[in-house]
Amino acid sequence: MEPATLILALDPNDTGIPEWHRAVLASAEKQPGYQASEVFEPKPGTDDRWVLFLRFDEDVQLRAWIDANAALMAREMTHLVVGQKGVLRGPVSLVVETRVSSDQAASFRAWQAEMDAAEKRFPGFLDSQLLEPIPGLAEGWTIVVRFDTVEHMDAWIKSDERRQLMERVNPEMHGKLQRVVSSFDGWFPLTVPAGTPPPPDWKQALTVLTAIYPLVMLLTLYLGPHLKALGLSFATQIFVSNILSTALLSWVVMPPLNRLLKPWLFSSRIDLAGTLGLLAFCALAVLIFNWIGM
Repeated sequence: MEPATLILALDPNDTGIPEWHRAVLASAEKQPGYQASEVFEPKPGTDDRWVLFLRFDEDVQLRAWIDANAALMAREMTHLVVGQKGVLRGPVSLVVETRVSSDQAASFRAWQAEMDAAEKRFPGFLDSQLLEPIPGLAEGWTIVVRFDTVEHMDAWIKSDERRQLMERVNPEMHGKLQRVVSSFDGWFPLTVPAGTPPPPDWKQALTVLTAIYPLVMLLTLYLGPHLKALGLSFATQIFVSNILSTALLSWVVMPPLNRLLKPWLFSSRIDLAGTLGLLAFCALAVLIFNWIGM
């Protein structure tokens, strides 16, 4: 089963987007195979459009939803349809969609491999994916590149290395470029209130700290002695512990914590009570682990 993601980019001056977004989500949630959505508001200097991601289990289900919602899809927009394994994540994602004729596909892949090698040498590079067309649904190729910050991505986009590579490819393959920004997005809800921006970085960071500190301490307390008894080196013990803490954080701890803290995360106010509550929880956790002798 190959997941499929629909990426929509809309005019920032369209005042009806929040209402349209609510209608899209209401419709998508009724479609079998719908997984999640994510919306990004325009960010000056980064992306001047609204960007909406919709993810389904299979391209067949995505196609069915598109066919059943012709009126919603008639809005003025740029849309990319991609098939992919895994989840689109990233503090900063560069999405490029282009068309490649079948006789140029092999040389395009080779050129993209050179582009990947150059990207990896730049500070802040996280990963990249080359997503091939879905026959009958999307004829375009989609390239997704992730960097840790906007500054690092801009350095790559404006670099001589990228310019020289772009000069070697057919101009018709340059594609449409767009950037979307999100922090910690793999650990936070993809469905957000229409017209509401993602949680600010400091709230996301505090939430992750609240979750990860007691988790790491519990693993150290109860798993550490067993790993040491196996004769594993200290570095290996830490590596195993990190694997478990990351897995537990992503699939066990964060989902219910997101639901619990959603009113605070997406509040436009600082919400002093919620912030102090999380800080108090962290302080209490430190006291408890000190008390039990950690």
